[in-house]
Amino acid sequence: HVSEVEKICFLLVILSCGMVRTEYGLASMDWRGKEERDTLERKKEVLEGQMEEGKLLKERIQMRNGLDGEYFSHYFGGEKRKNFDKYLRCKERLCIEIREVEEMIRIC
Repeated sequence: HVSEVEKICFLLVILSCGMVRTEYGLASMDWRGKEERDTLERKKEVLEGQMEEGKLLKERIQMRNGLDGEYFSHYFGGEKRKNFDKYLRCKERLCIEIREVEEMIRIC
């Protein structure tokens, strides 16, 4: 379950970075013709669709997290569940921060 959370976070961050680059490319008007603009617009549409799918996956993982949390609480107690939930939130935040740093390094 933890690896799924990590993977979906990385996926959403990667897609977000791709969207930002694509939108920046469209806004900059530095294209080399209509074909390049059309390519960027198609890429943006694909990324938007992938982002929606990614969000849906994340929602489903979060729903499952609620069920897993109930079992966790039942067998290990509420305090351990709180620790597990805190660990998952921290893991998500770290995944996002790692990807943001990687993106900043790539841009520089």
